[in-house]
Amino acid sequence: MGAGGALGTDQGFTVLVTGFGPFPGVPVNPTAAVASALDGARVAGVRVVGRVLPVDWAAGLPALDAAVAEVAPDALLMLGVAPRGGIEVERVARNQVNAKPDVQGLAGPATLAPDGPAELATTLPWEALCALGAQPSDDAGGYLCNAVFYRALWAHAQVPQRGFVHVPHGDPAPVLAFVRRAVGVLAQGPAQARDQAGIDQSMGA
Repeated sequence: MGAGGALGTDQGFTVLVTGFGPFPGVPVNPTAAVASALDGARVAGVRVVGRVLPVDWAAGLPALDAAVAEVAPDALLMLGVAPRGGIEVERVARNQVNAKPDVQGLAGPATLAPDGPAELATTLPWEALCALGAQPSDDAGGYLCNAVFYRALWAHAQVPQRGFVHVPHGDPAPVLAFVRRAVGVLAQGPAQARDQAGIDQSMGA
């Protein structure tokens, strides 16, 4: 677990949490604060590494690739901000790009992976994460959030658990609390997490 990268050797179970920096319309991104706060933390015995990705079509995806290579995580939990009513666990990444410019004022590529499928499903235990108080979503958009989500699923199969969570604008504290609990869920492994989610839901948790 967590072996094979410069930071991953003999570190036990490792979760890589990524956030994004500012972008047009969002001068302060709460996901950057969450990723930075968790970098180097131990949560319930689990090692967490946080990285902040630029909202830049040329640099954002390579930054994700570099972080995965450096950390060699067992789970990859990516965060992004969106005008949502609460925390939402994305279930589907799509091979699509919208016309919204990045921090450089540039648009994204025509497609994320010319030879890739139209959709890819998260490998996170989304039911268990939703049991923590989040909602499921099937619309990750067409901006950098969806792009890193798709890239992780398409290019980083060596990471067993990988997926994306959208969070609302505003105070990062509730998001930080959610992510800390999510780290514990991911450390259980997908199968055990799904079983626990079923137990929690049957008990009304």
